Amino acid sequence: MGVALTAVVVATAATMAVGQPAAALDCTGARLDDGCLFTVTGGDTSDPNDGYAVTNAGGVPLWDFVQARDLQAIGYPISQRWIDGPFTLQAFQKVILQWDPGRQRMNYYNTLDALANRYPEVELPNVPPHQVLEADRGAAFGTIIRNHLALLDQNAAIRERFLSEPDWLNLYGLPIRYEEREVAGNPQGLQMLRAQRTVFVIWNVPAPGTTVGRVNLQNVPDKVKQLSNVIIPDAAKALVSAPLPSSGAFAAVSTGELHTCGVRPNGAVACWGFDGAGQSSPPAGAFITLSAGSLHTCGIRADGTVACWGSNRDRRASPPPGAFVAIGAGDFHSCGLRPDGTVECWGDNDFGQSRPPDGAFVAISTGAWHNCGVRPNGTVECWGDNDARQSAPPGGAFAAVSAGRYHTCGVRTDGIVACWGSERAGRTTPPAGTFASVSAGAAHTCGVRPDGAVECWGADRYGQANPPDGAFAAVSAGDFRTCGVRSNGTVECWGADFADLIRPPAGAFAAVGAGVFHTCGVRPDGAVTCWGAYDSGQARPPPGAFFAVSGGRWHTCGLRTDGAIECWGSNHSGQSTPPDGAFTAVDAGAWHNCGVRLDGAVECWGFEADGRTTPPPGAFAAVSAGRYHTCGVRTDGAVGCWGSDSHGQSTPPDGAFVAVSAGRYHTCGLRTDGTVACWGLDGDGRATPPAGRFAAVSAGGLHSCGMRSDGTIECWGDDHLAHAPGGRFVAVSAGDFHTCGVRADGTVVCWSGRSDG
Repeated sequence: MGVALTAVVVATAATMAVGQPAAALDCTGARLDDGCLFTVTGGDTSDPNDGYAVTNAGGVPLWDFVQARDLQAIGYPISQRWIDGPFTLQAFQKVILQWDPGRQRMNYYNTLDALANRYPEVELPNVPPHQVLEADRGAAFGTIIRNHLALLDQNAAIRERFLSEPDWLNLYGLPIRYEEREVAGNPQGLQMLRAQRTVFVIWNVPAPGTTVGRVNLQNVPDKVKQLSNVIIPDAAKALVSAPLPSSGAFAAVSTGELHTCGVRPNGAVACWGFDGAGQSSPPAGAFITLSAGSLHTCGIRADGTVACWGSNRDRRASPPPGAFVAIGAGDFHSCGLRPDGTVECWGDNDFGQSRPPDGAFVAISTGAWHNCGVRPNGTVECWGDNDARQSAPPGGAFAAVSAGRYHTCGVRTDGIVACWGSERAGRTTPPAGTFASVSAGAAHTCGVRPDGAVECWGADRYGQANPPDGAFAAVSAGDFRTCGVRSNGTVECWGADFADLIRPPAGAFAAVGAGVFHTCGVRPDGAVTCWGAYDSGQARPPPGAFFAVSGGRWHTCGLRTDGAIECWGSNHSGQSTPPDGAFTAVDAGAWHNCGVRLDGAVECWGFEADGRTTPPPGAFAAVSAGRYHTCGVRTDGAVGCWGSDSHGQSTPPDGAFVAVSAGRYHTCGLRTDGTVACWGLDGDGRATPPAGRFAAVSAGGLHSCGMRSDGTIECWGDDHLAHAPGGRFVAVSAGDFHTCGVRADGTVVCWSGRSDG
């Protein structure tokens, strides 16, 4: 993990005794074999970064220790925790803190500043002093970042220079204080931002050795350190997966499935959130508008051409040349409106969503698998998936339309909103009154009233339909969160944030089960620990011992050591109410589960559609529940599947298998000779396994992974999800957007494209 502490040339160490034995420590949330994790917060707050707070939880006075040593000397945390032998470590911006459970003390390794400490720090004239924000006490790292980066909003030039450095968190540290001082009668003669490792200075009046209006960096305390070539451990780079915040002014914003992007007033694009496929890593240059999809984003440049970034499976991020005036990014495709009113689409076309009708449109909207457009006469026409009647608009004239996942909403010319498609959760039942604009998400919709107030309806599982008070100029509803642009250009978001999806807790696990937005693992003593989204309780397991665990979409099921099944989380379809009796196996799908009885019979429960919870008779050795279908291995080795077969995912090949795994629209099985066979949707190669022998296989949403007989993991499918870390594993579990594996020592490693944890 990076560089060993003992390998640093001039490492210094100071210790601070905790002053109480291990047995007396209150290890709420987590415990090592003989000590506490020193930054555990308990996991009961709504902040997705919970677990990375500067706090005194667990009996270890971390905050007091940081304050005692001076924040200038330590900085804020820049990594997740990691284990090195018996020690638990965490990297801060200037130091590495090591918790020694045996000696009950904190070791302070000043590896990053050791050489710099040999030289006296030159006191810079007029530099604002270091400021300790009391709001940082007990705050999660994501909150701390937002608190401090807000200081950048006071000076656009410094902000642009600060964030233009991709590795700003490592090179500059967090902003500490911003000040303006009067010089020669100019109240803004000297503008300064002090960061933890750099000082930004702008002279707006002539001064010796300076250029008026230019941003200068005065990095005196760190000059020597930059020459020391000290390597920050890899763990220190794992916390932030995309440029962080949404602070500052925006002209437009678009919310995708797990990320959000906005256009600044100067045309620059900033994105935040999940970046597993690079969808939150925009190119440089000016844009006039953009659209965030599932794993990709597209924007229109000032010259009208389109640039897309993120996953390019099915060429969804490969726009055609020429000019466009409007753009939309769906789940696996994109559409653009030409200046002459014609529509052109590219990417996946399984539902006909990339084959637009002829003729002119004045506006378009791209949904998950369908699109809608407004004709010049105000009528709406849709194309693509129509399973829920989301592509069957009503008559009448509309001023605007917005396509979601399984529903669509439009604003009529009189300001009244009409919605059509799936009625689940009330997503197609808008409130009375008029709206200026509307935005349809996955299962909810939000609209802006003429006075700027936002009102939302539909699913509110993550708080995505619970907007804040006040006026907004625009709103964008995503899958699980919503963002709006205030009249002053600032962006405010509400709903879920899944940044913690791929950050497993420390310690050993015997098994792991990846859900859609959370993961659960079984400890060696049978206790279950979960991480990721827990909005429906899916990541809050009950006490007691389990033999196995499986994560679904918004729920989790575990197999007790006595054979009983217990589920927790969402139960709107009965998926968390398992039948009584003993089972030998259980697997959780998106909204349904299946278990194998002692006699080999399969029993399923939860949402019933397409026969996914109606297994065939006969004896099975194993079962796997996917999103819309289920497959099982019979005792004779044959695979039987039931449920949706829209892409052939329930039509297995002949032959004998020892294991099977059902994904979203595809299935993979392990044959008796160790080779893997997959069937179903293969648009991105997820159903085209590599040759050779495997010991295990797991099918996710957009990819699949297999564990070779030597313990190495190989994945295939979506380019960014199919990159597994090196080393040997004993188990693997693929979710929709991430994968987790258990190492031989019991530690869990999770990854998701560039957001490797």
